[in-house]
Amino acid sequence: MKLGGHPHQLIGISGKMASGKGSVSKYLVKEYNAEKHASSGPLRAIVDIFGIPQSRVNLSDLSTFLRETYGEQVIAHAMLKLLTESKAPITLFDGMRRLIDVHTFRQLPNFTFIFVDCDEQIRYQRYVVRNENAGDAEMSWDEFQKRGQAETEVQIDQLKTYADIVIDNSGTYEELIIQTRSAVEEILKK
Repeated sequence: MKLGGHPHQLIGISGKMASGKGSVSKYLVKEYNAEKHASSGPLRAIVDIFGIPQSRVNLSDLSTFLRETYGEQVIAHAMLKLLTESKAPITLFDGMRRLIDVHTFRQLPNFTFIFVDCDEQIRYQRYVVRNENAGDAEMSWDEFQKRGQAETEVQIDQLKTYADIVIDNSGTYEELIIQTRSAVEEILKK
C-alpha cells in the first residue's frame, strides 16, 4: 500500500497489561514518525462524554457491551478505518486484544503483528508504578491477576502464536529499544 509516495506500514502491537506495548509505540512515534491509534482511544472518548471514570474496568465493560451489541468485529473495523486512512509512513494499532483484530488486519498488505512479552511479576510492578487508570497505584497482586483474566484480556495470550515478531520486555528499557529498532528495520526492508 502506498500513500503520499511513501510505503505505508501497518503494525499491530499486542501484549498483556503493562508488558511494554506503550513503550514500543512511543519509541516508534518518536523515532519513525509513526501515527498511533489504540482501541482504547474511542472507548476513552465515550466514557469521557458520559462523565464515567477512565478505569480499566469501565473501559473493559464498554468494550464488551459494544461487541455483544454490534458484533465481535465492531472495534476491529473501527480501527481498520482509522489506520488505513492514515498518511503516516508507519501506522500503529496499539493494543490488539482479539483474534478478530489479527484476522481483520492480516488481509492487508504491509501489515506486521508484534507481540510484546514480559514476566508477570515485572508487569505488575510496572503497572502499579505507571498508575495509568484510576485506582491502578493501589492495586494488589491478587487484583492484578484477576484483571488479567477479564473478558477483554483472555485472548491476548493466544495472540502470541500469531505474531510475526515477539519482543521480550523482561529486561531493561535499553534492551527493549534494541529489539524494537531491529524489528522495525526488518519490517521496513519488506
